[in-house]
Amino acid sequence: MQLAINTIEELQQAIRMQRTATAKTILELHGAVTCVDDPVVAAAQVIHLLSSYAVLPTLTEHQKSMPMRGAYKQGATFGVALIVGELMLKQVRQVTDSFPRAHLMLLIHLLSGMQPGVDAAELLAGYMTFGLEEGLSPLQKQEQTVMLVSQLADTLMGIAEQYQLIETLEPLHSTVTPLGLRVALHLLDAHQFVNDVVEAHQRFQP
Repeated sequence: MQLAINTIEELQQAIRMQRTATAKTILELHGAVTCVDDPVVAAAQVIHLLSSYAVLPTLTEHQKSMPMRGAYKQGATFGVALIVGELMLKQVRQVTDSFPRAHLMLLIHLLSGMQPGVDAAELLAGYMTFGLEEGLSPLQKQEQTVMLVSQLADTLMGIAEQYQLIETLEPLHSTVTPLGLRVALHLLDAHQFVNDVVEAHQRFQP
């Protein structure tokens, strides 16, 4: 989905709808994680909340079925993005502070069923800043980049499994769950939404 924002009023409406949907999710998420003392029960409630948002139409799906204005009222994509950001990505940042801008894109990459490797490293090149040693050949830089992406992917996959986005069927073999696939679609739309809003904001600057 690419959002068409042609006026300042449309930009303001988009931001307002996103903030409204996010505020609603914050309240629901707070209730899910603070009303129980048992962490297992709290995790189950978060998964239930995430599932309730993920099964709803993404912005793209909503846009295809009704005018764009109606898509914002739905807000499920913003809810999914907030839950993933506040729980999963925050956990990743607690484990590693390396290239935080790459965390979301790599998670989307993994939940889309792709494996970490050369393709992932190339995909994320614009989001990462590596402290690579000087004097490395292009091949050595690529190998080290793939290694760093793989390490981050292992962290993300472990956290994603906690929230039932990925399941391990046998040693060294994981698969994305139906919930994980839905979350990936919402995250792709949320990422595109941010890009479109930023682009529109820059376009309307005096």
